[in-house]
Amino acid sequence: MTTLLGRLLGCALLTLPLCGCVDEQLELHVQPDGAAKLELRCTIERSLDLLGMFGSAKSSEELAAGMAASYLNSFEGVSAWTDVKVSEVEGKTCCEATGWVPDLGKLSRRASGGDERVLRRWSLTRSGGQLEAKLEGMSERFTAPYTPEEVLDGTPEQLEGLRRAVLTATGTLRLFKQEPTSTVHLTLPGAPLAHRGWSAVEGARLTLESSPAWARAEHQRLHDALRSVQRRCAAGELTREAASAEVEQLRASAGVPRARWTAGKASPEFTAAFEQAVASWPTSPWKRALVEAEEERLRQAERRAEREAEEAEQRAREAAMPDDAFEPNDSLRSAAVLEPGLYEGLTLKDDDCYQITIPANQELWITLRAEGDHGALMPDVYAGKDRPLELEFDRRAGAEVARCAVRRETTLRLELTKLDAACTYSIELRLAPFEPADPYEPNDLVDQGRKLKGGEHANLVLSGGADWYAFDCPADQVARVTLTTADDAQALPFELRTWDGDAYAVVAHGSSAEGSLRCRAVKGRVVIRVYGDHAVQGAAYALKLETSAEPAADAFEPNNQERRKRPPLAPGTYEGLWADPVDHYRVEVPAGRTLRIRAVADAEAVEFECSLRLKGEYMTFLERSGHEVELEYTAPADGAALELRVEASQLRRYRLTVGLDDGAPDSTPR
Repeated sequence: MTTLLGRLLGCALLTLPLCGCVDEQLELHVQPDGAAKLELRCTIERSLDLLGMFGSAKSSEELAAGMAASYLNSFEGVSAWTDVKVSEVEGKTCCEATGWVPDLGKLSRRASGGDERVLRRWSLTRSGGQLEAKLEGMSERFTAPYTPEEVLDGTPEQLEGLRRAVLTATGTLRLFKQEPTSTVHLTLPGAPLAHRGWSAVEGARLTLESSPAWARAEHQRLHDALRSVQRRCAAGELTREAASAEVEQLRASAGVPRARWTAGKASPEFTAAFEQAVASWPTSPWKRALVEAEEERLRQAERRAEREAEEAEQRAREAAMPDDAFEPNDSLRSAAVLEPGLYEGLTLKDDDCYQITIPANQELWITLRAEGDHGALMPDVYAGKDRPLELEFDRRAGAEVARCAVRRETTLRLELTKLDAACTYSIELRLAPFEPADPYEPNDLVDQGRKLKGGEHANLVLSGGADWYAFDCPADQVARVTLTTADDAQALPFELRTWDGDAYAVVAHGSSAEGSLRCRAVKGRVVIRVYGDHAVQGAAYALKLETSAEPAADAFEPNNQERRKRPPLAPGTYEGLWADPVDHYRVEVPAGRTLRIRAVADAEAVEFECSLRLKGEYMTFLERSGHEVELEYTAPADGAALELRVEASQLRRYRLTVGLDDGAPDSTPR
């Protein structure tokens, strides 16, 4: 009997994109007639694709079961699965199962997500009391650029360039901060006769390492062999025909490990177990789960085919679209100069950039309109070279409209990026004398924001999509900004920003319906943005600016950013915490215990969010929002270290309760 233990990971050679496989261990017990028992254990990362595919699951257990079913469904040539177990380990799904394979030569692995391309395939040849097994599907990345012509006609420098290109393609891939590995152990059922491609041999035990390091070593071996053929052909030791044949032989054998051994006797115990597994499979709940996974795979394949057809149609449409008179203008450096007027029949295939000059004491109105049923425009406006200005574009009757007023002559650059598809569009530029709506105009851009003093500022008018202001406040004190409108007026949204080292970032947001926003001043300045669409243009409002020296901090500050060495949060209730606007905590959950977290903000109008994720991992796996937030998580057998993130829409106090209970989820599909 043969024992094959494989660790196949989603790396450059063995990518499993939708299944998100992080660590896969396979053990194949092969019978002399080619039948096999497949024992596997796989840890599946909750990738973005998977969350989108199974995001409608009612519970974490249902999500894990759906992921496991999709994973098992990626195997072809398995007649039945038994002993299926699914658990959650550190936010990932762990699946254990036994598969029953009638013929190793028909066992293959399909790329998940509906892709029919075979990633790994076992082939088995039986002849004269001998068996030969090959593990195929590994050579494409090694051999793609190495045609006989490129090897024999290229210079040593060109061959070296090919080597570097392939090494780049098979380089180390880091998936969720883990370096993938793949190791295969093969123990022959009879006497070993021959083997190739295995990195180590010890008696009847062969080992194949398929980590990125193995990929580089295997490719280097192929490169050295091809370089030898090149040298011998150049020296006249080989004819060109013989050298070409040797190159093809090396290409065919690259990355395909194979072994041949004598066949032993069949196992009657295996036959009985196989028949029992196949007989019980139709009534297994996992049979139904795999049927549903297959139906979902087919739906995904159908949707992908529709997308590909749409993309092909889009490419054909783009190819038929002529360039307009302003091309090439796909960068800010090559921006085409526009004067006031109407420009129709323009084509947007990638990016289009324009330069517009606004005379002093004028306001510029920009109207953009995508034509036809395809495509949309995403506009950005620049005053300098790097950072786009936050000029508000308002959608009106299918057009994007923006206004920018200036006191002195200003040159802007307009960049248009296509959304989804290429399209034709028009630009209308209109200049008008600037008539300020209030004493603080023009303030359509963040750089135009007028500095306000503390106190009340009335008779302000929203115009141009957004009004910007600056407010100086002593560093580390609390700024309180109150926005009021007429009693019967529509609410106006506004936000507060502070300097984050690169730009002014939003730290509080709300509307005049809530009244006030608070934030801690950073470097002594707070930026205020009042904005809205055309429905509220011309709305009158007032601002009240206040400061206070209240200590907006708690015993856990500073904890605005994730830190790996933060002490863990003990069970209990913590009063008077400040969300400023983000807090991070570390929580350790013992094996088998259930963590329960409750966070309550001190004002119901505050948007409040909590998220829980494994410490150091990229994927957030629990997230809730609301004035009162509750999270629950059950740790696996080896416990878990978690990162808790609390975020509020503005500087607010909140209460945090942390508790630990016993609990264990059931992941059997229902």
